[in-house]
Amino acid sequence: MTALQRLQRLRKFDVLAGDIISISVDTPTGGMNPYLELYNPAGTYLIADDNSGPDLQAFLSRYTIPTSGTYY
Repeated sequence: MTALQRLQRLRKFDVLAGDIISISVDTPTGGMNPYLELYNPAGTYLIADDNSGPDLQAFLSRYTIPTSGTYY
């Protein structure tokens, strides 16, 4: 299985170039520390976050999408 095929099994969403997105990972209390990565349609890593949200949750804020397509 290729890296892109592995990504396609994850959460995905369609966006247009210029869209501004925010993504958060909220977990119930219990010691979990989520980590969030964003990949473009080609499977290239773009950005990540570990602790920018409330209670040290993962949060990407106001990221501008560079090209249209399905992101992971």
